[in-house]
Amino acid sequence: MMTVEDGIELLAAHVKRGLFVETMVDAWAAQFAANVASYSLKSKPLSTEQSRIIVKLLIRTRDYLVGVGESSTALDSLIASPSYRQTPYPSANVPREVRFLGDNLLGFRFKRNDTIVADLNELRRGLDLYLTEQWFHRGHRLWVVPVTRDTLDGIMLVISQHRFQFDETVAQYLTEASNARGQHPAFLPAPDLNVIAGTVPDNEVVAWWVRDVLGGETV
Repeated sequence: MMTVEDGIELLAAHVKRGLFVETMVDAWAAQFAANVASYSLKSKPLSTEQSRIIVKLLIRTRDYLVGVGESSTALDSLIASPSYRQTPYPSANVPREVRFLGDNLLGFRFKRNDTIVADLNELRRGLDLYLTEQWFHRGHRLWVVPVTRDTLDGIMLVISQHRFQFDETVAQYLTEASNARGQHPAFLPAPDLNVIAGTVPDNEVVAWWVRDVLGGETV
């Protein structure tokens, strides 16, 4: 009896022969099949969401697979009544949301999605990687993304295209960041606090210098 794990391994084998690459072209499906099959081959259980997607891909490719010699009986039986080597574990419900973290940083939380990760990485193309470095915070399970004059439009596009939820704090911050374009840094002494206070609305280099070289604090 064919299992869902057999199904994803079958799809991955056909990806190597051109499925989703030359025939029924779908880069995401090709990557999904290769990645999930690698887990299955290591005897790792599938999630319920992965299992659902695998069955959908088998339905979609059923005629192709039968046409290249795979068993129609086995495929139809699996599609009609999926069975497993190991019981799938429940998929986590992770909403897509953006949070303002302070210091011109946004936190993107979402269920693993290679397309979103690629879009976030694309924001840094051609830019100073030190000033635009982003990372995945494992403790809070979110992507930390710096907001700069060069990445602001792309960030708002990612939020819109991938339907991220956000609160009023994020909305206000993005509005202020947009309005700050073209403004110059300004510094004034604050003798009562024994500090020099200033705003750096549109210059990441000056902001980095004040924070990391002079030891300034963001408030």
